[in-house]
Amino acid sequence: MGWLEKLINFAKQKPIIVFWFFICSTLLLFTPNNYLRIINLDGLANDIAPLTGLIFLLSGVMALIHTFNSGKQYVQKRRELKQKRHILAQLRNLYSIIEVKSGFKSQQDCISWSNKIAPLLKFNEQYYSNFLQSSHRLNIENISGDLATSLFRTMTSQVEMAIEELKNDLGKS
Repeated sequence: MGWLEKLINFAKQKPIIVFWFFICSTLLLFTPNNYLRIINLDGLANDIAPLTGLIFLLSGVMALIHTFNSGKQYVQKRRELKQKRHILAQLRNLYSIIEVKSGFKSQQDCISWSNKIAPLLKFNEQYYSNFLQSSHRLNIENISGDLATSLFRTMTSQVEMAIEELKNDLGKS
């Protein structure tokens, strides 16, 4: 089974070669003999017909698997981009509310805002973790105004960085 594993690894690394094998074997198998005779391949095609058939089947299956996997990766990437666009839009909306710039009326309003933002930051563990730490500390009842302001600045900074990262990621694709 070692040769089969090597063949599969080769096919994964060099799919274009597999496609060429498929095309060549298809042409040798299904081109009428009078056309093959013109280019002096009719004798070769007849001599290696069983091997050509095996190459046709193997390369066809490998090409089909590669095409299917490529399609699956494409769909997954499109889904991830759509999800990032959605997260970016939600972060922008929640970050652009007036209270973020001018200050929340109450600590509870700020906590409610942070509870809406936090799940959106899960795409990046560092932003999410930093945001949650500040958010948890902000939940303390008798927190000083200076500490609350500092924690809120840290939270908004994490949101700004997340927005910029998402914008950069979406700009590259």
